[in-house]
Amino acid sequence: MKILLAFLAQIALVLTLPRTPVTDPEKISTCGDVIAKVGLNPNFASSVAHRLHSLTVEDIRYYFDRNAPERVAIPTVNQDLSSPIRVLSYVPVSGHDTTFLTPGLRDLDRVMRHLKEFSITNYSNMEMVAHAMHMSELWTHASRHYATYMLMPPSPELCKCFRDTENNGILQELHLLALKIKYPGITSGDYDPSAPRRASAAGYKLGYKLSYSLSSKETQKLVPADFYFGGNEADVVKRVAEELVDGDKGLDKGLEDDGGWESWREGFKSMPESGNQEFAMFMYCSLN
Repeated sequence: MKILLAFLAQIALVLTLPRTPVTDPEKISTCGDVIAKVGLNPNFASSVAHRLHSLTVEDIRYYFDRNAPERVAIPTVNQDLSSPIRVLSYVPVSGHDTTFLTPGLRDLDRVMRHLKEFSITNYSNMEMVAHAMHMSELWTHASRHYATYMLMPPSPELCKCFRDTENNGILQELHLLALKIKYPGITSGDYDPSAPRRASAAGYKLGYKLSYSLSSKETQKLVPADFYFGGNEADVVKRVAEELVDGDKGLDKGLEDDGGWESWREGFKSMPESGNQEFAMFMYCSLN
């Protein structure tokens, strides 16, 4: 399977934009039944997309599979906000300096070396580093569940549904997340492209709370399966701002003082462990 994934990754082109809305009602219904049968959150796509969006090959090797190939055919958000390509069809190589032994120092080094290429709109350097360390925390939690799945794997039927990112909602959520990172407040309901905003912070007060901090028993508004993210960027932004309103106004508190950190800290702690479990299952199904 690893050889097959490597081969597919080599021939896969960068995922530009979906040609047409991907909607296979029969497949969606079938996978919905499979997921419900094992008691998983039917809205798992948002949790997986959040933990997936900034993943790199080096992260996969550190947290999940040390033998992962250089090209892994899993979609991720393009961290280069200047690129017209919103979502990649593969996990990129980040250029981590592996002479640093700890993930914290590797993340700090990577963020500071690539500030001009990769960013989150209106985030300070401190907030960029905090975001990287937050993702490291989530992946550490997920890695423990991943180890369990290596011993007690999910069923092939369930894995097939997790891998089908075009129909299970993950790809749609990645497109929306990419736009939220680039255009903070785009789904607030009162988005003004000319007004500066701070990008949402995962799990914080007004950040991604509506999408990523709900427990498995709560409901949340996901991207409709038939929403089309293709076409002119300005048109996509306009349609998202009008049709995908969820009240997310962007980051409400920065890391200028201890009050700001307390808000981020509580946001980090509020994220349910079920999201890490779902992501671990996705990673297991994608890598094995």
